[in-house]
Amino acid sequence: DKAAVDIRMSLRLNPKVAHAHYNLGLYYLKVGQYELAIKSLDVAIKKVPFIGEFFFARGEAYQAWGEHEEEAIRDFRKAHELGFRVRSKG
Repeated sequence: DKAAVDIRMSLRLNPKVAHAHYNLGLYYLKVGQYELAIKSLDVAIKKVPFIGEFFFARGEAYQAWGEHEEEAIRDFRKAHELGFRVRSKG
């Protein structure tokens, strides 16, 4: 997949960029690779622990993976604490 290749190339060029890890996590979430999504989002959160959107995305990955409801709720709460709000579509 070209998107994954582009994101991985970005990470090779600058592995310290939290948003590249976040984008890779979103990609893995989209294609149903939840464990890899969580790992990528863990890295993003470790690098920049004050962006609510990162926590929200990891919460979505935990929720989609199943059997991880507590982790999902924890991340959704943290995202909310950090000021992240889900925008309604429409």
